[in-house]
Amino acid sequence: MDGFTVIPTSEPIASVREGLGNRLYGAARNGDVLQLDATTGVIQGRFQPSEGFGYHQSDSTLAISPDRRTLYVGDSYYLSGSTVGHGAISRYDITTATPVLLQRVEIPAPAQSVWDIQVTPDGNSIFAVPGRFGEYGSTSTHQTLCLSAQDLTVTRGVLVFHGVSSGSITITADGTRVLLPAGIYTGVTSMTGLVYIFDARSFELVKTVVLGTDTSFSGSGLVSIPGTAFDRTSRWLFAASDLSPPLRVYEIPPTPTPPVTPAKSLLNISTRLLTQSGDNALIGGFIVTGTISKRVILRGLGPSLQLPGRLADPVLELHGSSALITENDNWNSHRNEVIATGIPPLEEYEPAIVATLEPGAYTVILRGFADTAGVAVVEVYDLDPSDSSRLANISTRGKVEEGDNVMIGGWIVGGSQSTMMVVRAIGPSLSGVSGALADPTLAIYDGNGALLARNDDWRTDQEQALIDSGLAPADDRESAILLSMFPGNYTGIVRGENTTTGIALVEVYNLQ
Repeated sequence: MDGFTVIPTSEPIASVREGLGNRLYGAARNGDVLQLDATTGVIQGRFQPSEGFGYHQSDSTLAISPDRRTLYVGDSYYLSGSTVGHGAISRYDITTATPVLLQRVEIPAPAQSVWDIQVTPDGNSIFAVPGRFGEYGSTSTHQTLCLSAQDLTVTRGVLVFHGVSSGSITITADGTRVLLPAGIYTGVTSMTGLVYIFDARSFELVKTVVLGTDTSFSGSGLVSIPGTAFDRTSRWLFAASDLSPPLRVYEIPPTPTPPVTPAKSLLNISTRLLTQSGDNALIGGFIVTGTISKRVILRGLGPSLQLPGRLADPVLELHGSSALITENDNWNSHRNEVIATGIPPLEEYEPAIVATLEPGAYTVILRGFADTAGVAVVEVYDLDPSDSSRLANISTRGKVEEGDNVMIGGWIVGGSQSTMMVVRAIGPSLSGVSGALADPTLAIYDGNGALLARNDDWRTDQEQALIDSGLAPADDRESAILLSMFPGNYTGIVRGENTTTGIALVEVYNLQ
């Protein structure tokens, strides 16, 4: 037949990707990845990513970098003697005839498999769809991860959706949108097919397209949506499914151009600490400056932290100058409002508060339910960074311990220009607090983990500059750093000198 070539292979192949040197890579049914001659179909080699880790569970899924030098394999397996599924992604160097394993990362629970992976057109990120069996309902929350293609341990973002993936994830050619087909139970014998459209940069849900409902669902499968794509204008969405009609076309309005983030703004501020009872709870404060109200989301994280001793059930309170404004235990109590922000917590037991706040000072208190203790994070996100009001600073008080239980503050500088910041670690001058940290130290790191500055006693460095800023600490043993910070992520770590412990305060001030 004209235009048709048969490549003979001795084994069925679930998916195939083209590499360098006339080589193909195919996922075989037994979990092996085959390396084939693209002309003859001769198997040149094979390897199984899950070998040595457990028993293969289902077909692997493959993705390849745009330069065809790196192969990614998502596989699913059982540990020996276990019936609980696990999913992992492996990264291989395929520049030579013998693939070299560079990295293998297991997808964290509750994922039980990896159903699909796709590399972004620029080759910088990889989207992975973790599978979790038996939860297809409209209230079942699943997540697709965006990982660094160069380091699979780095999570760049999360796509949160309901139901379960029922087709291959698609990334548009310009890399701006992610199409995620899914199915959810909408009745005892009915399954609805959807296509979620996400912004690939902000990871926010742009639109949900409802394809239709199969009312004869037997409970043994999903509405299959094998193909989704946009046309070149990104205006028309094509979706193929096993619904009738099988191919549908939808007009999708263009995504509004995101507003320009003002220079010298704080977009996110957070603190991690061992949260205890009473005065040793995690107590944070922040200030909204400007003349108009500011919409924010506050999150209290515990169960989703990949740390020993994490707080199992955090409770979050938001206070104004003199009274409690609101509190939350589990974010599902106002699910739709939180999901609309694009950054819901990963676990049901984590609290979140969405609020529109007038300019002023606010206090956030994070405790464990029933006075339980554990490591937790409190976060404040600016949801309207384009308006004229700002998050000016954050301060967090709690008990600084040793090791992983030191105080860790984080913040994100937005815009396109650097801004002057003062970061302080306060202990001895805390009034009315027993057990204050006698000699706090402070270290600041950039988003790559590089140490930018360290200080023990504030007068030893930048003494006059700190005095001129009006933010010099009241006690000579306290620490402070004045630093010009470019847009990006930063971390401040407060410890006690000579591993001492006690209650301390970390503060981040945006001077501009």
